[in-house]
Amino acid sequence: MEMGEPRYRKHIMWCKHDGKKVFGMAWLPAGAEQSFFTHETFPTVVMAHGLGSDHTHMDDYAQLLAEHGFVCYAIDFCGGSATTKSDGTTLDMTVETEKEDLVAAVNLMLSEPFVNKDALFLWGNSQGGYVSAMLAEEMPDTFRALVLLYPGFVLRDAVRQRIPEGAEMPDKMEAFGIELSPAYARTLLARDAYAGMDGFKKDVLIVHGSDDQVVPLSYSQRAAGVYPSAQLDVIDGAGHGFVGAEREECAHLALDFLRNELHSEMKRA
Repeated sequence: MEMGEPRYRKHIMWCKHDGKKVFGMAWLPAGAEQSFFTHETFPTVVMAHGLGSDHTHMDDYAQLLAEHGFVCYAIDFCGGSATTKSDGTTLDMTVETEKEDLVAAVNLMLSEPFVNKDALFLWGNSQGGYVSAMLAEEMPDTFRALVLLYPGFVLRDAVRQRIPEGAEMPDKMEAFGIELSPAYARTLLARDAYAGMDGFKKDVLIVHGSDDQVVPLSYSQRAAGVYPSAQLDVIDGAGHGFVGAEREECAHLALDFLRNELHSEMKRA
């Protein structure tokens, strides 16, 4: 690579399913755009944001990974926030619809010539971590490993706290300043987030803050005990969502994990 040549480029890439358009931003390392001709492939990370957020929350993580040779693809969930560029509103969204969006994103990446299909990773933050865990359970052979940042395994308990068993379901709920539908609540109440975790036997990295008041650390500690191969890294003093030095520490923990996964894969090949 010549001095001054950009180490990655950003491209808007849309995917769709069931008539819905899903916005995504791809970070492509140098060489990826020529892969149709060179047949060079790259490890790829599909990234899922949390409730009330969008793809921009992944910018610095994706930039670091792209600088180290990873393709990154971060989507906006349909109805995932007020700032989403994808179709739908927050009243249309459930964790099941977000899983469908994520499937569309994964299928798009699998169709691209620059993607190394044997080195496809899934990354999710908060509710995006919950959804990523759902998808990993359903498609365990698709992903090389899973990265979860403060995953939202508290969601069913949080909904149950608001809507005690036997209470009437409200017409709407609100969380993080956005409106949510009864379907959102019912979907979470009907599902045990931990029930199928042991079916994903690949490596899992979980990063969580010790002072998280939204998703207590205990939820990730439980997940780390259920996954057959999980590593839990706790960032001391961090809350829900990392900022400053916490975020940088998390980014490098994830980068090291992903690079180690690639190294172990090459040793087995």
